[in-house]
Amino acid sequence: LDAATAALNVLLAEAAVRTEEDAVRSAELFRDDARARRKAGVADRNDELRAEVLVAAAADRLVQAKRGVSEAEASLNYAVGRNPAAAVRVAGPAGLPPLTRPLAECLDAAVARRAEVAIARDLAAAAAEDRAVAAASFRPKVYAVGSTGVVGGQN
Repeated sequence: LDAATAALNVLLAEAAVRTEEDAVRSAELFRDDARARRKAGVADRNDELRAEVLVAAAADRLVQAKRGVSEAEASLNYAVGRNPAAAVRVAGPAGLPPLTRPLAECLDAAVARRAEVAIARDLAAAAAEDRAVAAASFRPKVYAVGSTGVVGGQN
């Protein structure tokens, strides 16, 4: 589930980048129009400056969106047990190949490769053993003593 969520987050972040690229192009067109209106004498310097601010804000949001893609890719790599800095490409829903194995089997394979899941299982087993030892200390203790010999025999 973590890997699927991380993959969808990558796709969402990539969509945000495309949206912000469109916003930058739109802001640049608006700025160019403001410059042309100022040169024609129908707008003042404040209109042009406002357009410049819109371009700068859109460019800043684009940088943030690109950083979001990098963070989402690192999360995906971590979720599937890869180096977070490794390159990754997520195919969109139209480019997904058909599953050759059942989803449950794929998820089990992904969980089996995660180191933190193995550590959690080991810690749970150790805690269960500690509990069994603690419970045994409250049980009654039985001591048996034995000896061998002959009954009714002669010395």
